Amino acid sequence: MSVNSEHSEVLDEGEERIENLKQEKAKDKSAFTRVKNKLLYLLDEEDSPSRREVKQVCQKLCEVQERTMETMEKVSQEYLRIKEKEKRKKLGDEMDKLEVEFSEAHDKAQEYLDNRKDELSSLATDASENTRRRQIEESVQRKSIEKQMQEDQFKLEQDITRSKEDLEEFNRQYRSRFLEEEQLRDLKKSPEKFKLGRLKTIAFYEEKSTENRSLKYAIAWPGYVETTQACFNSRIQWR
Repeated sequence: MSVNSEHSEVLDEGEERIENLKQEKAKDKSAFTRVKNKLLYLLDEEDSPSRREVKQVCQKLCEVQERTMETMEKVSQEYLRIKEKEKRKKLGDEMDKLEVEFSEAHDKAQEYLDNRKDELSSLATDASENTRRRQIEESVQRKSIEKQMQEDQFKLEQDITRSKEDLEEFNRQYRSRFLEEEQLRDLKKSPEKFKLGRLKTIAFYEEKSTENRSLKYAIAWPGYVETTQACFNSRIQWR
């Protein structure tokens, strides 16, 4: 085999490797463009996407950009090996452009995440303030309810005390009236027995005798009721 044949074969193998790498680069670059456009579209939505969703797409962009740059670097090394300076320079410009597109998309996503973080922090602060205000209101309401319950309990205890006093007064009046009715029944059955049990008599008797003497007699106990009555009936004069 001649030297020219070997050289030609080497060139063919190099061109084949470059062609395969260029196809791989095209696929990686297309994937990069899709992910980049998805991220930019997501950031421009009116309904603010979540930080988690933006982070996921941004991470995917980083992975695709890194893979694309590695493929393009392999193509650049092949151009260097076969001394294709012009193609290598053109590829370098393409890599710089890809890096700029990546940086712009990544910076925009990072700015969104930072702003969203501040917004969420503000929302968290507002939520915390609302929670604190609600807790204060609940505490005031709870204390008001407790105070009302204490007042109701005190009023109930007063009502119970008054009810007990009223019941005792009723029982006292009932017992007193019951005793009076018992005494009235005893009087109707036996007047003499009633007199012996309840009568309290004070008698004052004064009579002038021929000797100008006065007689005073008082009885204040039931035991002498019969004697007093005999004195009055016989009009005994004491000297």
